[in-house]
Amino acid sequence: MGDAKARIVLTKTGADTKTYYIDSGDDRIMALNHTEQEWSQVAQCVLQDTSGTIEALDFGGYKAVVSWGYGANYSACAPLWCIAQKSDSRATSIITGLSLAGTFNLMNEDRASVAYTPDSSNTDTVKTILKALVEATLAPYNHCKAYTATFDVSTGIIDTFMPKDSFRVYLNDRRLAKIKQLMQHVGYKCRVENDGEVHFFIPTTSGATYDYEYNDAVTGHNFFEKGVRKRVVIPGYFVVSSHPDHEAPYKGWTGTAQDTDYDGYPDELKIRDYKYFRVTDNTQCTNIATNLLLHKQLDAEKGHGFTIMNCGQEVFDYVKITDSKVGAGDTRTGNIGYINRKYLATGRPEDFSMEFRFGSVAPGQYLGTMPPATTGISTAALALGQMSLWDAINAIFSGDPELGWAGLISILPAFDDRIQEAKDEILQMEPDAGIPSGGIDSWQLPKGNQAYIADIDFTSVDQDTISWTEGNVSFAGGGIQAIDSGSLDLTTVHYLYCIWGNSTLQSSTTYSDAIGADRVLVAVASKASTAAQKAYVLNPHTDSILINTDKVMDGLVTELKIAADAVTATKIAVAGLDGTTGNVAANHIVANMLQTNCVTAIKINAGAVTTEKLDAGAVTAAKINVATLEAISANVGTLTSGTINGVTIYAGAGDVIIDTNGIRFNGEMAVFGDSNGVLRGVIYGSTGGNLIISSSADINLIPTGGDVYITGNLGFSAAGKALIPNDGRLRIPVGANRFD
Repeated sequence: MGDAKARIVLTKTGADTKTYYIDSGDDRIMALNHTEQEWSQVAQCVLQDTSGTIEALDFGGYKAVVSWGYGANYSACAPLWCIAQKSDSRATSIITGLSLAGTFNLMNEDRASVAYTPDSSNTDTVKTILKALVEATLAPYNHCKAYTATFDVSTGIIDTFMPKDSFRVYLNDRRLAKIKQLMQHVGYKCRVENDGEVHFFIPTTSGATYDYEYNDAVTGHNFFEKGVRKRVVIPGYFVVSSHPDHEAPYKGWTGTAQDTDYDGYPDELKIRDYKYFRVTDNTQCTNIATNLLLHKQLDAEKGHGFTIMNCGQEVFDYVKITDSKVGAGDTRTGNIGYINRKYLATGRPEDFSMEFRFGSVAPGQYLGTMPPATTGISTAALALGQMSLWDAINAIFSGDPELGWAGLISILPAFDDRIQEAKDEILQMEPDAGIPSGGIDSWQLPKGNQAYIADIDFTSVDQDTISWTEGNVSFAGGGIQAIDSGSLDLTTVHYLYCIWGNSTLQSSTTYSDAIGADRVLVAVASKASTAAQKAYVLNPHTDSILINTDKVMDGLVTELKIAADAVTATKIAVAGLDGTTGNVAANHIVANMLQTNCVTAIKINAGAVTTEKLDAGAVTAAKINVATLEAISANVGTLTSGTINGVTIYAGAGDVIIDTNGIRFNGEMAVFGDSNGVLRGVIYGSTGGNLIISSSADINLIPTGGDVYITGNLGFSAAGKALIPNDGRLRIPVGANRFD
């Protein structure tokens, strides 16, 4: 191979360093295929091991540095790590293959251990978060390997844009995917360089100053083949704006960016992409849209070349290809997105060569990308080209099996890597895309997406004040957030919510503030419409539901909805019922408003109905339907039937008394009339102590079966006369005084 050089240095702490070459020293390298892209660095190395010494070694976990060069000079590439080792033993030799992966490939395997959900007050810039991701200081990835983040330049939106709650990390998110997501916001690119650090820089994308030039008419950086390709940028139009639910100062901003050829596209290819961010002005929107478009433009492959080895070429270098065969010289400029260096032990110059492409490279023929043609190249030329598989197979069956097997071993893992890269790109093209086939558990969701119970009791203090006790918000994923007691003065409708990691219950008059990955709604409260009412509070997770008349629908409460005895005198506040006196206004409740039998004795509290509560004449005899009246003072009208027992009846202003002792007349008389109502006589007591019987006719003492006895003196007035009974006998008692 002349001056062509390649080597691989394998190191591991506590183990011997191993160095293998292609044609000097321990020249065991039979095939070496090394690919560098924006987000991937991989290599396949096939070592000749006839003595079996390599097979006995375990290179798992070794750091590998691949270097390419000419003469005495080597140019080292970014470090790789050995992730697989495979040995094949044949009749005359042993071949050992090493699979190597770079920093970004390993970052793609790092998974978040917890969620990271900043809120709208977070002040971390894109640069701050990128540095934390790379150096493993961001909480979800602090268990991962820490690398060094180096910002070769630091200017523009990377230092000013704060993603806030538009950037999230969820459980098991890949670390590399999060870096990719943030990089879309800024006009930066990043790559791992040979110092092992992740370098962030602004690539040169235009002008006449190139990192390298390739020209088929000159020596040096000549090329064997080139391909030119024009590709539509899809999407070619980006719109960045603030979310409609954002509040000032993050509301109402928008900005756009479009590819220069977009207006000339047919309608079918005018594809647009829309993004929401928490932005602070239109300029920030435009800058983000421009950067999103820039990444798409850089990724749109414009051409490729197959050339002799350029040991110093790096991803994102700005290069120019000149083809003298096309007229005065066709040129193509662009940024390197793919480099594949390869060596195959054939001794031919083209087997120590390099393929490069502008823009990002899709696996195989993904989206129409074709590799450089292999016409005119030996059958063992391109280790990753599509024809290389057949080349290796042909070598196996055409007399060079060792070389063929070496080529085949170096090819197959590369195809497998490409397939895996395609799968990863599909899943990681948009943040958090793809759901595991078995679904996800509650604990894998952010707190704002989990089911929860808020065990917090509220009290309505007055018209515009509420308070609450200590409590807990328990999530389905197993987390519990303690909440401190507190109170709140209300001005309108308030939304009370819990933020994970904060024991203070939050409040806002904007509902969207209570919605987010790190927060859940606990209660809704509102100020009462009048001072006579208390505030309304609703916590749907407990029985802490405090309503007032503002929240009761007209006609909602009917007689059928009220349990028996539910409304008692103590629960009826009469103050303000007529707005002035505190009593029910006159004629507000009339008879036709009361259902038959709706008011019974058991529904009226003792003493609840007093004389002053009854209108004059309101209670009449027709309204009283009872067998017994007790302890009443009323004009009961006419008693037509029934019995009066065990009572004292007063008449004549109390001068006539009927009780268990009889009938007593005080200064009054008993008046007697006939059946026609004609007065016939009276009996009364005189003030002189005499009982007077007076009649307008005769006074007859007529016994119905016995005698009439007069005890005491019987006197006759001068005008009176004594009559003898029908039997003719007058019986006068005998004694000291006897009258004839």
